[in-house]
Amino acid sequence: MQRSTFFIIQLIFFSVFTFKAQELNPVPQKVFADKAQAHQSKKTIILYFYTDWCSVCRIQKNVLKQSPELVEKLKEKAEFITMNAEAHKEAVTVMGKTYEYIPNGSSGLHELAYEFSAEQQVYPLWVFIDPSTGKWSRYEGLLKTEDLEYILKANP
Repeated sequence: MQRSTFFIIQLIFFSVFTFKAQELNPVPQKVFADKAQAHQSKKTIILYFYTDWCSVCRIQKNVLKQSPELVEKLKEKAEFITMNAEAHKEAVTVMGKTYEYIPNGSSGLHELAYEFSAEQQVYPLWVFIDPSTGKWSRYEGLLKTEDLEYILKANP
């Protein structure tokens, strides 16, 4: 059991941190679709999904706010697109595929967040996409300052 747990942790760790982060820019939700459609370069895209009710998402927001110098470094290295998974209702095109909002009673879920979720939705959800290969990896949960610094160092 310990061996398989260790293997899974290694697999997640290496799959999340293998993509080269290149320009991290928080994008307001209202321009998400335009930014994603206009993204024609070979730069890695980092998608950050959150919800209003998620307490860990609020912690993640505070981690980023408390490290302005780190955020500046990230802005230089990767393109970072934020999206409220349950409130973003506009269609979004990423790498040639269009994703829609899926209503469900009084709420709903964006198809893009659903596409990258595992068996159930967990937030915050980080997705790293390499547009040149189409490969992607995800990380579910809080990324601490140390984690983000590691991403910067590991992916110059």
